[in-house]
Amino acid sequence: MKRYRMFSIVTTAGLALLLAGCLRVGPDYHPLAPEAPPYWQAPALAAAAPAMLQHWWHEFQDPRLDRLIALALQHNTDLRLAEARLRQARSQRLQQQAQRRPGLDGSAGYSRNWASSHNGGGSSSLYQASLDASWELDLFGGLRRAVEAADAAVGARQAELADVQVSLLAEVALNYLDLCASAEQHELLRQEIATRGTLLTLTGYREQNGQVTALETAQARQSLAQLQAQLPAIERQRHGAGNALATLLASPAAELENLLADVASLPPKRPALAIGLPAEVLRRRPDIRQAERELAQQSAQVGVAAAELYPRLSLPATLGLVAPRLSQLLRSDRASASLSPQLRWSLLAGGRLRAQLAEQQILLEQQLLHYRGQVLNAIEETENALQTLSASDRQQQHLAAALTAAQAVEQLRQQQYHAGLSDFETVLDSRQSRLSLQQQYLTSRQEQLRALVQLYKAAGGGWNFAAERTTDNHG
Repeated sequence: MKRYRMFSIVTTAGLALLLAGCLRVGPDYHPLAPEAPPYWQAPALAAAAPAMLQHWWHEFQDPRLDRLIALALQHNTDLRLAEARLRQARSQRLQQQAQRRPGLDGSAGYSRNWASSHNGGGSSSLYQASLDASWELDLFGGLRRAVEAADAAVGARQAELADVQVSLLAEVALNYLDLCASAEQHELLRQEIATRGTLLTLTGYREQNGQVTALETAQARQSLAQLQAQLPAIERQRHGAGNALATLLASPAAELENLLADVASLPPKRPALAIGLPAEVLRRRPDIRQAERELAQQSAQVGVAAAELYPRLSLPATLGLVAPRLSQLLRSDRASASLSPQLRWSLLAGGRLRAQLAEQQILLEQQLLHYRGQVLNAIEETENALQTLSASDRQQQHLAAALTAAQAVEQLRQQQYHAGLSDFETVLDSRQSRLSLQQQYLTSRQEQLRALVQLYKAAGGGWNFAAERTTDNHG
């Protein structure tokens, strides 16, 4: 009889294992490759070196920028938050994986009973121990789909972390370039103000000697005051960029003063750039990777909802030991065992469950549209950044030529003025024209470098795709 019961238990368990691996309802997801155009509309760039794109800021050859980015990667709060979300997703994946495994609970107890003299008197002891096992068989793959969803969620959070990092590095660089441009603008104005101040003093002396009229002195004074009025706005821009950097680095602005105190000018040369073909850029962008993993997660959720329409089978089992003495507790004749399969099926909730399944399918459609939208946005961003950089390069060439010509005109006007062939207003106009072109040229250099940073960001530069995939698989 005991052999028959053991045979029945083994047979039931073996059949359960067989059934648990048979079915899996819901769609089987296959990773999507983003649809990419064969080439960029903007001027083509050579193939990109992964190591260069991963550490693109080194191309500026600016140790201060390297230091700022290192501090941002260490302290930025958004990055720390994304890391916490990734750890949470991994923990949730472990919980889902545990749902597929049998559970085992153990308990032990002792009781002492006394009887009155009317009931025969005396006392007795009872020792007991038990092991309670429980296992829900995954007959229709609902638990496996839940694990799939949790795996995809980990990938999505990993890609989200990478996307936060890509954006962070770009924001640090952009604000640093703004700070450098403000410092250079400030120095340019300061030098011009000093020159105009000297010119005002000389004009005043010449007026006293009757060489010029009061009108020329007033014009010199007006020119100086107009330049001085520009300084507060530039100082405000400089402080704003510094405060933004402090926020990105999660440090008070005062703590960055030493690091940023001697910032004087923009990097002198635009780094070379290569981002690769559109397909390479789309594979590298973490926001597309995140959207794809969220699509996979939602596909698995459809399977979870579909499994709720089918029966659920669980196998509770108990092994108990009861004895009046502790020394007798482990004897085989004191043991009892039970196995009681249970089948649960929501027969009267079909409408609600089917509505839940329909909702998950609609969410899957939405997620697919979101993924395709992310791909289109990525192509647009990269094309715009390429066009902006190309236009900025051409603009800077024209401005450089115009500035050279303006400097020559200014020199000729000064010579004509000292020779009595031109009036003072003409000299001031030529100086103002040259200064305006200098400022435009500086702004053009700033926009050129900003466009370069934006292109690095659009190309997904600043993270290691291979390392992220390794973390996904083994994290």
